[in-house]
Amino acid sequence: MPEPNQKLQIARRERHWSQEQAAAIINIDRKTYIRWERGQSFPQPKLLDAACKAFGMSAAALGFNGGLESAITDDQAGLHTQNGLAAPSHMSKLTLLQDIIDRNFARNITDDFLSANIKTMGFRDEWQFVVNNLVAEEKTGLRAMVFDVELTRWCNPIAGQVYMMTNMDLLRRKVPVKRIFILNSIDARLRMNTLMNAYVHHKLGIDVKICNLPNFQESIPFKPDMFSVHDNLFVTLYYFSGEKSIANLLLDDAHILEFLSFYDEIFADDRLCMSIDTALARYHCSESFWSSIKMQLDMLKALEKVGSVTELARKH
Repeated sequence: MPEPNQKLQIARRERHWSQEQAAAIINIDRKTYIRWERGQSFPQPKLLDAACKAFGMSAAALGFNGGLESAITDDQAGLHTQNGLAAPSHMSKLTLLQDIIDRNFARNITDDFLSANIKTMGFRDEWQFVVNNLVAEEKTGLRAMVFDVELTRWCNPIAGQVYMMTNMDLLRRKVPVKRIFILNSIDARLRMNTLMNAYVHHKLGIDVKICNLPNFQESIPFKPDMFSVHDNLFVTLYYFSGEKSIANLLLDDAHILEFLSFYDEIFADDRLCMSIDTALARYHCSESFWSSIKMQLDMLKALEKVGSVTELARKH
């Protein structure tokens, strides 16, 4: 259990500030400030500097003398290691995730979202007819975050093959494609299916990361079942668990930049994400696992010989 930051609490009370007022003065989310006082997280350097200026006190006087390094050290104590390096615990990962969310999304994110420029499309009867054309027009990059439980739902075999053909075309044109696979379920079958898909994407040439963090989906804004960032043009939030699967397209520049920076920060953080090779080293992969991968890779090789989507449809 983290120790409350009593120095920070006292400094705020001496100024007769509420927690909300202190957060507003520092220009951070109230929840982030509360976690500082509870000792659950430490400010990043820029925010620490802003806090010191707001209070007119040093970091040590505000109880931050240990800094972020102390928080990481405490979280890592007694944990398993990988290649000699300690890995953060589940709770410390959630704290890291929440800090990234707070840094990248507006404080009134729900209100902003409800008033944003959004286009809603039925996933199967509308979105799947246009998505591949949109993806094919990508010029600077395609990013997607996929949750393990949705890999068996989000597209049918033909649509999936068409989508992979489009991704292969992007890679041939040297357009960067990134994908984060989230191990969100405790179901071993779903997790291994996710690793299999991730490895196939990796072999295809897509830049893949694995994030092993149950409750990830419940933590991120709007709780989508999947989301993708298309260049700097729009963000797509996918929802598959309702009566009808839908895709919400966010078209406001502010939201696009929020999701873009959020994604890139998650992707680059080795405390939250690992490479596919590291992930496979941690799990026992059976012969059937590698047999399934071989089948998928053979299918992709066959797709490379298909001239067009129309030709693929004829084959089916």
